[in-house]
Amino acid sequence: MRTIWMIFFIIICTGITPALSVSADERPGTLYQWQDSDGVVHLSDRIESIPRKYRSKVKIVEPSVGAAEQLQSEESTQEAVPEDNAEDKEAAENAQKEAWQARMHSAKEQLSAAISRSQELDQQYSELQKQRNPLTFTYSAETQEQMARIEQEQRTTKKLIEDYQHQVDVVIPDEARKAGIPPGWLRE
Repeated sequence: MRTIWMIFFIIICTGITPALSVSADERPGTLYQWQDSDGVVHLSDRIESIPRKYRSKVKIVEPSVGAAEQLQSEESTQEAVPEDNAEDKEAAENAQKEAWQARMHSAKEQLSAAISRSQELDQQYSELQKQRNPLTFTYSAETQEQMARIEQEQRTTKKLIEDYQHQVDVVIPDEARKAGIPPGWLRE
């Protein structure tokens, strides 16, 4: 059934391709074939639709009867391969899961460290405020310098907190979603 859909796809693409705009990298009527990390074979008539990490492994398939036979031959070869690599696939998936979890864990640790540092700076600043002269309500030059340094470091730390929070809440989940990573991997 899969072969029939691929042949149908090739026939449709060959009829549509001349009507599409062609970039400098493409040739009219050309199909690009690649295999993703899960072993799924994909076809496209536009090279820019192929994920960058697979572009170096692209095979150019000229749409013809021979191409359909080539795809059918490759499929039958893939189906004939025993499923011995199921363990390898599971190990690769586990390694990928651990890598994403480690990335999220690292971002959360950095966020936690930045929050702790911000709290320490707040406490130091509060201690310095207690050193105000009760008669003149002013601070010594040294205290003013220390307060200015803490204020500057606090601004930097708050910016780091915002950046790490953005990584945890938006960037990493978005990149994981685009990579096809199950959301549950990041929550564990």
